[in-house]
Amino acid sequence: MWRKLLLISTLVVLGIGAGCTTLLDSDQNRPTPTEHESSDRANASIGSPSDLPKNIENHYYQIYNDDNTTRTMNIRVFQNRDLVLNRSINLSPENSYQIELFQVGNYTLKINSQGVPQHIVDAPDTFDCNTHFVEVNVLPNGSITSEIGRTLLPCE
Repeated sequence: MWRKLLLISTLVVLGIGAGCTTLLDSDQNRPTPTEHESSDRANASIGSPSDLPKNIENHYYQIYNDDNTTRTMNIRVFQNRDLVLNRSINLSPENSYQIELFQVGNYTLKINSQGVPQHIVDAPDTFDCNTHFVEVNVLPNGSITSEIGRTLLPCE
C-alpha cells in the first residue's frame, strides 16, 4: 500500500512520464488521474497479496467514468482466458473503479457501457518488482481510451 501511495505522490510531484513512469500507450487528450475522485483501495481484486511471490508487485485496472452522469458498466476480467470477475456497476460521475490483480497471469478486461460495443484492454503480463497499471477512461460519448504504465524501479 505504501509503495502505491509513494508512486502516486511521486507522479504528482514529477508529472506523468517524467522519468518515474513510462506510458506505453496513451491518448494525448486524456485527463490525468489526479482530475478524478478515487479511493486508495480497490473495489475488487483477483487473488490476495499473499498470492504474489516476495518482491513482486501487483497490477491493477483503474476505470474512470469521465461523464457528468452515472454510467452503468458491465466489467469482465479474464485470466489466462478464464473468467475471474464479472460485475455490473453503476459508476458515479468523475469517479473510478479499481481492480487489483494479485495473481501472475495474462489478463484481459472487457467493458460494455450502456449499449456501447464491448471494448477489450489487455494488461502487460510482466509481473516483477514494479507496479503495472492500465487506466481506462469511459468518455461521455461511450468511447473508451486506455493507457498502460508502470513504475521503473530497478529489480534486485
